[in-house]
Amino acid sequence: MTERRWGQSTGSSQSAPARSYVAFWTADRTTWNEMVAAGLPPDFLNMLAQDIDIGAGQLAAWLELYPEGDAFIATAGVLAVARLVGQVETIVSQSGNPDRFDAARWIGTWLAAPHPALGGRTPAEYLSSEDGRALLECLLGRMQSGAYS
Repeated sequence: MTERRWGQSTGSSQSAPARSYVAFWTADRTTWNEMVAAGLPPDFLNMLAQDIDIGAGQLAAWLELYPEGDAFIATAGVLAVARLVGQVETIVSQSGNPDRFDAARWIGTWLAAPHPALGGRTPAEYLSSEDGRALLECLLGRMQSGAYS
């Protein structure tokens, strides 16, 4: 099976995700820096928000994005959410059954729900900083390894 690039429609059923975000998760540091430097298409935030089933305004608030905000930080934060979706896609394909599992919508739900491993805070509260996003990646990784708390 050929790996789909982000933004490419799978053409599959309604219950499956419309596009893959694995390329964000698997990008090496050089590629990641190039993606951040290149910026995002104008509609990327809206597309991602739709895929994770969260309003674009809510996603922007979680990332602390404002119209006059720093584009570099905004780009890195939005790409980091796409990276989390790609991480879950990868986890499910390696350790579960990806059929009919929508990683993007799962991330949207997970980000909004209080989490015991975060002291009852929501993962969304950690999206606005690089350290917070790294913590979320570690937490998702622990879920796969069974060290989930």
